[in-house]
Amino acid sequence: MRRQWAVAIVIAVLLLVMNGVSAQDNRSLVWERWDVVIDNIDTEANQFRVTERYEIAFSGTFRFGVRDILHNRLESIRNVTVNDRGIRLTPGCVNQAGTFCVRETGSPESTDITYNFTSPITNGKATFEVRYEVIGALLVYEGGDQLWWDAVPNDHFGYPIRTATISVELPEGFAPREGVDPIITYGARGEVDVNGNQVDVRAPNGIGGYEAFTLRLQYPHDPNARVASWQTNFDSQVQFDENVRPLINIGVFIVSLLVGIGLPLLFFVLWQTRGRDPDVGPVPTFLAEPPSSLPPAVVGTLIDEKSDPRDAISTIVDMAQRGYMVIEEKQEAGLFGLGATREFTFKRTDKTLDDLRPYEKRLMGKLFSGASMERSMNSLKNTFYTTIAQIQNDLYDELVTEGFFTTK
Repeated sequence: MRRQWAVAIVIAVLLLVMNGVSAQDNRSLVWERWDVVIDNIDTEANQFRVTERYEIAFSGTFRFGVRDILHNRLESIRNVTVNDRGIRLTPGCVNQAGTFCVRETGSPESTDITYNFTSPITNGKATFEVRYEVIGALLVYEGGDQLWWDAVPNDHFGYPIRTATISVELPEGFAPREGVDPIITYGARGEVDVNGNQVDVRAPNGIGGYEAFTLRLQYPHDPNARVASWQTNFDSQVQFDENVRPLINIGVFIVSLLVGIGLPLLFFVLWQTRGRDPDVGPVPTFLAEPPSSLPPAVVGTLIDEKSDPRDAISTIVDMAQRGYMVIEEKQEAGLFGLGATREFTFKRTDKTLDDLRPYEKRLMGKLFSGASMERSMNSLKNTFYTTIAQIQNDLYDELVTEGFFTTK
């Protein structure tokens, strides 16, 4: 009986920890300004410099920021610098205050800039500056070269931007020609002002939480300009989208009309023959033994066809009952013998993990990372909730593996 109470307390505390982590993330922010300056444009070498200046109003406590630059129309990003409230941050991926880290990521390919504030910001405003050089982002055509730049990406974490501007300083001799070189904005509505080599664009209505602000500016062709490595494939894709894809879309539409009448009938027949759950018949009122050897997490997910946190957490208890770990309870009396505190500790046994299912191996690997053989419940508060979410997803894969479903 005592062991059953201990197991119940373990599950309850883990659920409270997960709920507490979700409650702590009640934060928001607003970009008061997002200004972008593009200068030092070298049309021959195909490169330019970008300076992004943010003024952000924070609600809650924040310690770092992220700027992710996609490589869909450029070759590389280099010479990154970051300033926090006038203080230049130190490069280095050490996750310390006053530093910033630049990483190249894939799928999709991008440059990820993570900057750790010099000090936490709580319910206040701050200004930041991110500067970098862009290599191979200018489009080269005989009729006029182009600067096509996503000054504000559509992914800025869902927070709105009240004011945004783009300023482009073109080299001498490359001012846009009136009536020849178009200047277009995409995403948020933009207003354009051209004064010689200076092009200024602003978003008069601000930018929505998932809205982009992109500038496509044409200027006189530089015959010595280097063509970016990606432009040939890009131009081929544009030709396909403009000339071939419309014909494909028409063909797909015609085929859809031909099969449109038969599809509802086909779906109905499939549902009648394969889609409905079978009639389970009478259910016994008493079972002498479990109906199957499935683990409790898989059974819980199968019953309601939903992977819940409690299904994933039940695996901890299951691992203990099967001898892969031991759950120890330590109880200390309170002051003057009033009340008591309980501390639970998970201890790894020497039983091999070779016969475990994938989600069980993930749990054991995260719970006892590296050579660790012991873990307190308190140490799970700020990290283990991410593992619970991964295990929930693994449980759907397990139902497919067991043959209960064909796909997740």
